[in-house]
Amino acid sequence: MLEVISRHSKYFLMSLFIPDNPIGFVKSEDELILECEKHFEIIEWISIKKGKFIIIFGRSLKYK
Repeated sequence: MLEVISRHSKYFLMSLFIPDNPIGFVKSEDELILECEKHFEIIEWISIKKGKFIIIFGRSLKYK
């Protein structure tokens, strides 16, 4: 989904809560940052309560 968004939007803003025992696709803050960096230049990211709540703002590497 991040790749599709990066082709259709110049900027990207995501906020995400990661519970103690995640069962979805995102297992950790580090994993999320690495995946976002494949498609976006991260301008700013905020981690609240040791990675439980994350806000990421970035610029697409693929948007034309």
